[in-house]
Amino acid sequence: MFKKLFASVGIGSATVDTVLETEQLYPGQPFNVVVNAKGGNVAQEIEGLKLALMTRVKYENDEHEGYTGQVIASWHLEDCAEIQPGEELSLPMELVLHPETPVTAIEGVQNECRVWLQTGLEIDCGVDASDLDYIDVLPPPALEAFLVAMTNCGYGLVKMDAEQGTANAGSVQTTIGCYQEFEFRPFEGTGLFGINEIEATFIPDGDSITVLIEIDRHFGGDSYKTLTFPADLDDEAEMTSRLRALF
Repeated sequence: MFKKLFASVGIGSATVDTVLETEQLYPGQPFNVVVNAKGGNVAQEIEGLKLALMTRVKYENDEHEGYTGQVIASWHLEDCAEIQPGEELSLPMELVLHPETPVTAIEGVQNECRVWLQTGLEIDCGVDASDLDYIDVLPPPALEAFLVAMTNCGYGLVKMDAEQGTANAGSVQTTIGCYQEFEFRPFEGTGLFGINEIEATFIPDGDSITVLIEIDRHFGGDSYKTLTFPADLDDEAEMTSRLRALF
């Protein structure tokens, strides 16, 4: 009786651990995981399995601003199974990293971006077991070419974060309830055309990518421009030429 009572409040109940085949992924890349569950001190009914791809986003309202977790994508299996005391169950799965997943694996800048996979077992009459696994999201070749091109144009990346909301660039917009911003500033002594700061948001759209670019100038306030190019464009010289024509 006491074992069942303890299990119902999460003491000695089933546990879950998700193992990623690789912890470094590109946006839009398929990846494999194995969800391992282990029974606790008593038999328990597992009513389902939830996995959520999460990111850390900045929010602002009239009263507060800060960071919170937000779901980018989720998967839900409702299959029921009973797990016996000490029993181990494994479930392999293939998932896909959402194409708009914020990039996290860029060093040398103020990096506020985090991405993780949250796993939860739905346990009947008990506290759900959960697990959290961080993912390094690598910059795709087109983004790497863009970063080099910005350096060639005299601007260095200083900060990256994900913000709550939707970014719109003409007929293209983000779809996951948040968007990633890359903040660039001119190198000392450059300041092309009096630009203080440039913020860029990448919006994938099938075989192409549109970048929404916000330019903050010393005089004249903010202005917006868009740049669309093939998703597989990795030619740094061509990207540099396109950016110079834009600025």
